[in-house]
Amino acid sequence: PDCKGGTDEAKCGTCDFEGPGTCGWTSNHPDTFKKMPGAEDLYGPGYDHTLGTGDGHYMLAESLWWHDGDHAMEEISSPVFPVTGKRCRMRFWYNAELGVNGTMQIKVKSDAGSSILLERMGNTTGNWTFETVRLSEGTNVQVTIGLSAVGIGESYWLAVDDIRFTDCDPGHLNGPGECDFELNTCDYTNLARENKRGSLC
Repeated sequence: PDCKGGTDEAKCGTCDFEGPGTCGWTSNHPDTFKKMPGAEDLYGPGYDHTLGTGDGHYMLAESLWWHDGDHAMEEISSPVFPVTGKRCRMRFWYNAELGVNGTMQIKVKSDAGSSILLERMGNTTGNWTFETVRLSEGTNVQVTIGLSAVGIGESYWLAVDDIRFTDCDPGHLNGPGECDFELNTCDYTNLARENKRGSLC
């Protein structure tokens, strides 16, 4: 699943959901599925992120709970990566209606255990939003994107599109001075700030 040469692209997790299948992503619930915005359904955004029209596709998790206290977690899971490198990241776009008690949760599990990488709770803007999470190195790594909801007679949904895994090959290490500054400063220091003459932009 390191996608070298693009030969296993269909199953490496990177996906815009415009081709056949779901690029190896699977669901734990029948209400989580690949959706075309124009399809007859009450939930989900009216356009995808890739094309920005009703002709595109995305993955949609949706829940409708009518009883107080009902709780569920609908998830889509990536293929399992046998090994990932230190710089491995997942970048993706999401659009959600989380109501008052809904939560989007990004988890990673591997041979070393599991952890939560990102949580977003409560009402959202209704626009496509970009996120990046860092997976780091590990073996048998799998990412899960989940919609958790506690029912109070509300509907909840989570749409995901344009998922991309980058720098996951364990041979891809930081070169001298290499940094994109997205997650940290890679041990760069700001001499101007130390001399009280300025700050990092």
